[in-house]
Amino acid sequence: MQYEMHQSTQPIRGGCRLLAVAVALALSSWALEARADQSNRDIASEQESEHGARPAALDEVVVTARFREESLQDAPAAISALGATQVERAGVRNIDDIATLTPGLTYVSLQGSNYALPVMRGLSTNVGESNVGLFLDGVYQGSRSGMDRMMTDVERIEVIKGPQAALYGRNTFGGAINIISKQPTNQPEGSLSLAYGSRNLSEGIATFSTPVANDQIHMRFGVAQRQRDGHYRNELSGDDLDHRKDQSLSSFFRWYASDNLVMDLRASFDRADHGDNPGYFVLNNSEPLFNGRSQILLGEVPSRTSGFAVTPGGFERDADLFSLKADWQVNDDLSFTSITTYSDLESEFRADIDYGPTDISYQTQNTDVDEISQEFRLAGQGGDLSWIGGLFYLRSNQRTLDQDLANEAYEPLLPASLKSTLIDNREKHQNIALFGSLSWQLADDWTLDLAGRVFREKRSIDPFQSNPITGQVLDPNPPLEMSETFITPSLGLRRRLNDQWMGYASISRGVKSGGFNAMANVTADERTFDAEKSINYEIGAKFNSLDGRITFNTALFHIDWEDQIVRALGVQNATLNANAGKTTSQGAEFDLRVMPLPGLALGASYAYTDATFDEYVFEALRLSFGLESDLAGKELQYVSRHVGTLSFDYQKALSADTAFYMRGDWGYRSRQYGSTTNLFWVGSRSLLNMALGYQIRNYDLEFWGRNLLNDKTPTVSISSRDRGSLILPPAGQGAFKTLAFAPELRSYGVRLRVKF
Repeated sequence: MQYEMHQSTQPIRGGCRLLAVAVALALSSWALEARADQSNRDIASEQESEHGARPAALDEVVVTARFREESLQDAPAAISALGATQVERAGVRNIDDIATLTPGLTYVSLQGSNYALPVMRGLSTNVGESNVGLFLDGVYQGSRSGMDRMMTDVERIEVIKGPQAALYGRNTFGGAINIISKQPTNQPEGSLSLAYGSRNLSEGIATFSTPVANDQIHMRFGVAQRQRDGHYRNELSGDDLDHRKDQSLSSFFRWYASDNLVMDLRASFDRADHGDNPGYFVLNNSEPLFNGRSQILLGEVPSRTSGFAVTPGGFERDADLFSLKADWQVNDDLSFTSITTYSDLESEFRADIDYGPTDISYQTQNTDVDEISQEFRLAGQGGDLSWIGGLFYLRSNQRTLDQDLANEAYEPLLPASLKSTLIDNREKHQNIALFGSLSWQLADDWTLDLAGRVFREKRSIDPFQSNPITGQVLDPNPPLEMSETFITPSLGLRRRLNDQWMGYASISRGVKSGGFNAMANVTADERTFDAEKSINYEIGAKFNSLDGRITFNTALFHIDWEDQIVRALGVQNATLNANAGKTTSQGAEFDLRVMPLPGLALGASYAYTDATFDEYVFEALRLSFGLESDLAGKELQYVSRHVGTLSFDYQKALSADTAFYMRGDWGYRSRQYGSTTNLFWVGSRSLLNMALGYQIRNYDLEFWGRNLLNDKTPTVSISSRDRGSLILPPAGQGAFKTLAFAPELRSYGVRLRVKF
């Protein structure tokens, strides 16, 4: 039986045409703005108040993505930045909200908060660690179960696209996300935010900053709690299914030890208590393909908003983070930075993984990860050169205890691949690296950018696997270790065409380290897999109008991804990880910001991504399901070909003490395939969020709504094994079915903010 993809593939030139149109619109709009009546700007200036009610130009955004302060419009890289006001009014609370506002970044979660999967520029994977690095105030957050933490008291969020291994190192294969907290202040200030909304949502956020000890020490504290009932009901227990409760506490001490030495001590504590992710299996609908069973779903995954009936589970997380940073300004041209960090994350995930009312199978996963790291950086400048050199060290220990337990009465009826398992793995990881960057101004308008990293990774694992019902230990499953050394250079060239335009081109190498197949039924050669590698080519342009009322950034990229870590079939028919794939990802992005009138900011962004396998043969598809095993030409999972955003932010002073504002954000992503076969997918999603606020002196009353269109499209789908398909009717279903998860539905509420 032959199957064809149900989504047309548009060539890369389609994205280029859209970029050309956007450039033309931006230039035309700028020309019209330049002829606008100057008196309008004079009136706007007179109407500005302490609320900043009617700004006449877009704010300049300063980023530190390259370990130096620079304007976003001067940085020779594709960077999206969200400022404090945008984060506040758009209601950004987690990484999913960041993705909604960022072109080229999508986010899915396969097990709720337990398994975050951010995807940037098509480099998706559900194997091992994330391809996108998350950093909190410069501290790397490696665990997928720690990415979905609550974000409050945020100064800025930076999303850097494309491989960032040269400066950031491990697991920035697709890009990096930087969360920068607000800094302590030299004047006492504070804020209180209280919100109440649908589904009994309540949220409280309080911050306070003040100088102490004769102004030598500044400190900042923040505390937040957010909780709500579920969007869905568990029909088995009668309680809410997907309730959530998040708490965070942060402290920040800044000590001005001398005129040229500043030390920052940070500590943060995150607690999460979440209900079940609303998952459901969809019956396979194809004609019998193999052994008389229907093995696959064909077409779009249907949505579901009821019928959830499971043994209650949930997710709990405790994450603690400590860091000490010292900045020493040696002289006018030389500075030294030291960053010392410690983090500890403990999480527990529980789920009824047959997603039905019958007691068939249940999974419990406990993870404990602790990490320490030390980084030294020396930065200097002189003449036409500016440079950074650094040394980095990281050590992490992780224990994962994963029990996938079938009902004891059904255990004898299950094939070997579906029997109960208990996995108790202890892993150690060390990383040491030398890195640096150099910017050389070749001429008044030309700059050469060089960067590179040399790092060595050492990994080991002590695995254990057994059947918890029979007590049988699965051997052989010996301890394993591996060491790898990598070099990840990058080269860039930029030119300042004039005061408005800057263009750049770059080439960089990305690396993601290998790992282990810690299981019994593999051969000695199959127990490890090597690192995967990529070469990223990018050209871009940035425009900033002279009056500061238009910014336009665009980039084209092409990524060659080799030795890709994918699922493969072993000699003893084990499904394992192997370097068996090769992919090309290419696309185009643009980001346009315009202020046509004082106080009115408009935004539009778009990302086109074409990520397809060039080489990938997965024999298990043919042997186990009777499907085509050659996946060349298929699109990668969890990648939307089209992602776009539209936004507006309007504010107006009503008097010297009052102001009004309104903000709207619309995000769109096209379909995403749930498997490498491209035979089923979740449909396109469209999310509309809005906020309407009224300010009176230091008080701010806001009405907000999220997912106002009440889009019910599933967030993600995946092919997953289902023990119930072999035990319960209807007969003729394969052991694997499509698992999908329902989204958060429409919500709304009111928020009161007080600043003092």
